[in-house]
Amino acid sequence: METEKIEGEVYSFRKNANEEVKCIISTQYNQKLVELRVFYKDENDELRRSKRGIVMNINTFQQALPHIQQALNNTLPTP
Repeated sequence: METEKIEGEVYSFRKNANEEVKCIISTQYNQKLVELRVFYKDENDELRRSKRGIVMNINTFQQALPHIQQALNNTLPTP
């Protein structure tokens, strides 16, 4: 049984009344990428991709993630 590869928007959250941040998984030039991008509402109230954000190779993201999680666990109070 082959697992399905996820592509497209996997998570988003509202940054403010006019902006949203989206996490998108894509493939470009045979590389899997993770993109964290700010989208804004235009004059027609439609979300548009902005230049603000980052794109990184999925391997780089996976290497960074445990370090980010450890930093969060060490600084956030436990419930």
